[in-house]
Amino acid sequence: MSVPRALPPRPIPLALGLAALALFMAPLLAAQEMALDNGRVRAAFNDRGLVSIAAPKTGRLLTFSADPSSVTIDGATMDIGGLGPAEIEMTPARMGYRYVRDPFTFDVVYELKPGWAFLTKQIVVTSARRGAF
Repeated sequence: MSVPRALPPRPIPLALGLAALALFMAPLLAAQEMALDNGRVRAAFNDRGLVSIAAPKTGRLLTFSADPSSVTIDGATMDIGGLGPAEIEMTPARMGYRYVRDPFTFDVVYELKPGWAFLTKQIVVTSARRGAF
């Protein structure tokens, strides 16, 4: 008399299902996370920069089709957003985009601190060369 053996669990379909779920959910989670909100102002971002500013209490919303930034150094104008994908860093009050074009590093930084009714945008340029410019 033979005893039927139980088949081992099949982790592959479960792993594939979890991977598919992660791929589906990643854009939704990323879109939700790329925002600064202090209760008075809500600024939403994508991988290229600012896409909207809202005042939730009044219902006002301002959207942007693009968020261009450019600087001129030694007579040469550089379209910062055209330098390629940015390295993105976010904290609760700050969204930063870093672009590199040797010898320069461009940091485009947005800040929304508690109590502020405005959003700031700064462009910080640093150079690997010695000396000031």
